[in-house]
Amino acid sequence: MKPFKTYFEDSSGWLVFTLVSCIYLFSTYIVNEFVLTESLYYNSLAEQLTYERINEMLESTSQWRLVQYAIIPITILVKVFVVTLCLNAGLLLTTYQVSFKDIFSIVLKAELIFAFASILNVVIFLLFFKANTFEDLYHLNSLSILSLLTISDIEPWLVYPLSIINIYELLYIAFLAIGLMIYINSDFKNSCKVVATSYGSALVFWLLFVVFIQINAY
Repeated sequence: MKPFKTYFEDSSGWLVFTLVSCIYLFSTYIVNEFVLTESLYYNSLAEQLTYERINEMLESTSQWRLVQYAIIPITILVKVFVVTLCLNAGLLLTTYQVSFKDIFSIVLKAELIFAFASILNVVIFLLFFKANTFEDLYHLNSLSILSLLTISDIEPWLVYPLSIINIYELLYIAFLAIGLMIYINSDFKNSCKVVATSYGSALVFWLLFVVFIQINAY
């Protein structure tokens, strides 16, 4: 437990944020260059769009890539802030007292799980799979329930929820619980309850919302 205590209490938040941002930037770059290739677009869209229209789409996508890279640190901060709000709301229902700043630090440092997951997913995909069409991209969600199923047999509105249920999400929840446990001086079971009733509830609500929107769209 000492390594976790050192990581959550002593490591620099800015250093972790920089590391997480760089990892996400690198994994996004690899996906853009080696997964989302021109042949992938042609194979996926040739029956729906003309050759010229696909070229226009590729040019537009290329022009927006710098913007995509630039907003990655912003999206990280937004996500961390939202999860921090959820945990803070959950702690308000308990007798535990943790400052918003400390909760934000815990969530930011737990985000390292998803950052490394993004790299691992890309490595697994490039080594064991080949993307011929957009449907093949679901293999990027390795270690999820979705990766164990055939995409053509799944209802479209189930794809996103099944991709979210994965090993990385469980590790992330465990990391949040460990971080809280250190700050509230409680056991792992109690901190897990806080995470489950706050972040867990918000995640379920979000998944239900997305499913509702998708069902109505289809």
